[in-house]
Amino acid sequence: MTQAQVPTLAGAPASAWERLARLVSQQNGNEVTADQVREEYVHRLQTAEKYPRFDVTVERPKPHFNADGSAHLGPYQVDFGIGSISLEGDFNPGPPWSADIRVDLNVIGVNVWNDTIHLSDDGAYVSLHPNVGVAKADVTIGVFGSNYCLRTYGRACYWRLFSWSCADYDETLYCFG
Repeated sequence: MTQAQVPTLAGAPASAWERLARLVSQQNGNEVTADQVREEYVHRLQTAEKYPRFDVTVERPKPHFNADGSAHLGPYQVDFGIGSISLEGDFNPGPPWSADIRVDLNVIGVNVWNDTIHLSDDGAYVSLHPNVGVAKADVTIGVFGSNYCLRTYGRACYWRLFSWSCADYDETLYCFG
């Protein structure tokens, strides 16, 4: 597809593509232009549009438990359209219990945003709001209830031709109790 054939994705400003190109370049270690990112985005969008329903799918590998009772979690992946939210970390049953989890937002197969959160009795959940211009999410991650269930819920969105395409999700990934 030549540059002239790539739709502009009305409403997504040039600055969003430039920012995404900088993020992709940082992750890949190779310089990528805004036009290249937009072209790949459109290619993946066209592939995703072959399946008109926008569903969120979740991969749930079982944790790997260590001899001390701690566990390595994930990687869990919440896929939405042309992006995904990935969660991976460690859970310590305590007492007191704690979890350290890395959260990634991936667009067109590239990690473009991340954060590491700490969960414990003092703060059992965290809400995050990554936004990279053409993909965004409202993500809550926490350990809930007497069974210590790792759960994520929120809303994930990606930019289509003239508007956001969004879906809500609410997934219990694993219960430790």
